[in-house]
Amino acid sequence: SNGLLLKPLCRLLGGNMVSIVAKAALTITLGYFVLAAVLSHSGPQAPAAAGEGAEVAASPMSLQTITFIGSSMVLSVFQFGFITSISAESTQRVPKEMRGT
Repeated sequence: SNGLLLKPLCRLLGGNMVSIVAKAALTITLGYFVLAAVLSHSGPQAPAAAGEGAEVAASPMSLQTITFIGSSMVLSVFQFGFITSISAESTQRVPKEMRGT
């Protein structure tokens, strides 16, 4: 997965680890703000009558659910790059004689 996801993501976010961490953190933060803004006004509502609830129960995958799952998957790619870059940068900063296994 590193060659498939991380290399293009690193190129997209600037190449060096410090730049990747900063841009990925900003992207993740903005992504969750956008997700909250998009989904906050269209929350689940209780049906007013028994007849209205039947169509809600028949479709378990609403547009809201699909939007949440899709955007969470996209944001997880940035989280992967974020965490991997932090690990790589912190490993490089520790002197070789002080590194563990």
